[in-house]
Amino acid sequence: MKNLILDSPFKDSFSDYMVKGESIIWEGQPISINYLGNDDTSDDYETHRLITMLFIGIILFLSWINGPFLIILVFAMLFFFAIVLPKLNRKNKRNFTYAITQNQILFQFKKKWSRKIVLHSIPFSEIKDIIVVMTYDVEKIKADYRNAHEAIPEMYNRSGLEKIGTIFIVPHHPESIKFDTVNLQNNDKRHLPTLELLDDAKSVTRLILERIRNTNMLL
Repeated sequence: MKNLILDSPFKDSFSDYMVKGESIIWEGQPISINYLGNDDTSDDYETHRLITMLFIGIILFLSWINGPFLIILVFAMLFFFAIVLPKLNRKNKRNFTYAITQNQILFQFKKKWSRKIVLHSIPFSEIKDIIVVMTYDVEKIKADYRNAHEAIPEMYNRSGLEKIGTIFIVPHHPESIKFDTVNLQNNDKRHLPTLELLDDAKSVTRLILERIRNTNMLL
């Protein structure tokens, strides 16, 4: 059931890989990166900005030599590289979907700039434990700002911010996991499989732990 790669366009959903009587009891995605208020700090954004400035410099120079036509091209390139491309890239960060069934945790990834779907599974029988890392310790952050006599940024007053977290899955045999997940805030590869940036990580954690316990009782 592990590491299923879907090459058929007719097999692109979790239900295609569940046995009779098995059903999805939870399904979700990472929260929008926009919600975290850190789009402009991503490596992708910086790369696109540098490329944009390089193209603008080259095209402005050519425009000075060859006339007004290239000035139009400048604005077209600026719009694409500075606005369209970063938005497309951030949208691709949302191409992760997770599901939990009675027997397994399922991962569905859609590759960048492709319609190909990749599906992976980790059965509960192969999970030793999980680790939950909350993205924000909101009360501590607020206390730090108060102690520094600084105004608390408005984003830390958002409802539900303290519930956002990432769940790391600790397998019995790490070498059996043949796929990688990434930290969606900085694109670094994770050392363990993860369910990233869930908007109610604690409730999902309880559900996974319950399924692990139930599975162990049957073994």
